[in-house]
Amino acid sequence: MAKSAKPGEERNGWHSNPTSPNLYDSIKFRYCCPAYLGSCYPGHYSPSQYMSMSQFDEKMGLYLEAVEELDLDVHPELLAAVAKSLGPSIYNDDASLVSSSDPEELDRVRENFLIGKLGLADSPDLDDAIDDVIDQLGSGNSRKYRAVFYTLLTQHFRKEDVFLGAAVLEEEE
Repeated sequence: MAKSAKPGEERNGWHSNPTSPNLYDSIKFRYCCPAYLGSCYPGHYSPSQYMSMSQFDEKMGLYLEAVEELDLDVHPELLAAVAKSLGPSIYNDDASLVSSSDPEELDRVRENFLIGKLGLADSPDLDDAIDDVIDQLGSGNSRKYRAVFYTLLTQHFRKEDVFLGAAVLEEEE
């Protein structure tokens, strides 16, 4: 049976007392341990489990923050699925954003995403939907995240099943 740590004694990389002299470990525990109750249970949480977020989680945090700030109605699971489908491009600062002032960029969105990925027929409705999404995100907003942009387009055309699958959507209804 493991001996419990005394206040200030380290066990498994965590200090048992959040007010220990080692301020870094105290802060690390307080903000990384999801079940912080004012004391640490040595050996209960592994430091690697809560020490850092993945890059994808950081990006999702940015996207969800933007969605909340703009008061958009976006399904988080759909947003995550769209972001995953974009692959490593979400980590590139330039590729992760949509430039609504660049007509060539908007043509690529129409051709590669709406027609290519969602399987829609080329029509003026596609351009209207792109314009609607630009309005929702704000035409002056320079941080139009591609994942959020594509998610709004996917919802506009009710093509969630492309990313989530029909079974997932039926369960939610």
